[in-house]
Amino acid sequence: MVAKFLTPREKQIATSFVGRHQTVDSEHSKGIQVREFLQALKDPKTYLPGIMYFSVNVSFASLPLFIPTIISEIGAFTTIESQGLSAPPYVLVFVTILLASHYSDKCRLRGPFITVASLVAAVGFILLATTEGKVARYLGVFLAVQIFVCVSLLLAWTSNMHATESKRAGGYVVLGFLGQCGPLLG
Repeated sequence: MVAKFLTPREKQIATSFVGRHQTVDSEHSKGIQVREFLQALKDPKTYLPGIMYFSVNVSFASLPLFIPTIISEIGAFTTIESQGLSAPPYVLVFVTILLASHYSDKCRLRGPFITVASLVAAVGFILLATTEGKVARYLGVFLAVQIFVCVSLLLAWTSNMHATESKRAGGYVVLGFLGQCGPLLG
């Protein structure tokens, strides 16, 4: 461990927390084990979060760019007001990410939390696409940004589903490769 400001005992505690429920060799780091890395690439469960990340990134990539425009097109707000009104949905999603991360860690489940967040976001996108009312459309913005919860949980899920550091590295390669194709479509 590189943290020179920690005492040896603090380093030992930090190492045990990092490696809880996972295989970690932080004392004798050997780098990436190619065999384990390739095992992750061959494992079908590696691809599920990547496909989910792709789907999430289709909407995730374009949403932050267009929220002020969406709010402005509601018709009741100036451009400056729209910029200011784009902040509250992000405050809500920040709190939601913290809560979802905490409770999904506590329950040791990611899938149900991702499912709920994606369904809430889907309702938000449907409201934005089908309603004309100012309140309904602004509520749609609040709900649509909940897609960000899925992003944070998918990153954690990828780490949790692989037993070794090299397999996690392979999982993140797949997640990143498939997931970052989503913004191209978005």
